[in-house]
Amino acid sequence: MRQLLGTLVCGALLAGATPGQQAQSRPGDSPVPPPPGLSQNFYPWFVTFSLNGYAHGSMPLKAITVRKGERVRWYVMSSTNDFDFHTPHWHGNVVTANKMRTDVAFMGPMQMVTADMVPDNEGIWLLDCHVSFHNTAGMNGRYAVGPARKLSAY
Repeated sequence: MRQLLGTLVCGALLAGATPGQQAQSRPGDSPVPPPPGLSQNFYPWFVTFSLNGYAHGSMPLKAITVRKGERVRWYVMSSTNDFDFHTPHWHGNVVTANKMRTDVAFMGPMQMVTADMVPDNEGIWLLDCHVSFHNTAGMNGRYAVGPARKLSAY
């Protein structure tokens, strides 16, 4: 079974951070808050949501590329705070998580889920959180399923 390198981390990221690191506030910074309707009432406006530190689909596609028929294990972790729920959704393929075959998993605060996948649909697929304001705030990315490896005649 192939295991993806690292863990898919679902969590909050301060606006302006580079992928994989938290932003540091500096004197003179004056970020602009989002327009009404694109924020929620209980998070500060400068918090965005990310996958592995990448927001709004900016994670390099080669970071999550698998092959059709290949057994893949996903380690998904809800991090950063103790009050976030996440619902990672793999479009185009299904996983087995918590002994259920599904395309959406549920994670409570600070929880980890192990999901096994044998992708059967080639293409570039969306991976996102179905908590609507998390998705709006950037918790989405892509994963690719390439053609199956050809078996040798030996």
